[in-house]
Amino acid sequence: MNRLSLIILLFSCSSCSNIHFKTDNSKNRNTEISFEENTNHKEVVNIKVEKEFFLWGYFPAHELNIDKELANKGVESISSFVITQRPSPSDFLLTFLTFGVYYPQTYYLAGKSNIQ
Repeated sequence: MNRLSLIILLFSCSSCSNIHFKTDNSKNRNTEISFEENTNHKEVVNIKVEKEFFLWGYFPAHELNIDKELANKGVESISSFVITQRPSPSDFLLTFLTFGVYYPQTYYLAGKSNIQ
């Protein structure tokens, strides 16, 4: 039993979730994204994105298109753009209760904009 516990511990410590944030900004210029502050942008935008992973984050690898998420919120231009990962208490609880088999993660896309 000690070997099995050690294998599970090593397996769970070596895993991580895999998510790729991408933008088509260079192709179609639909959404202007800037990491610097724009004084014309007054309204705070905060978009919550939840992704589900399994087996301590090994599966699946997700891809998040930032342009689509911003367009769904009605944002054409955003400045002071930041991506953060903040697991919610329910994310921790579900991961703990399923021993890492189910591994939800919460991401936030935030910045300032003039929403049209």
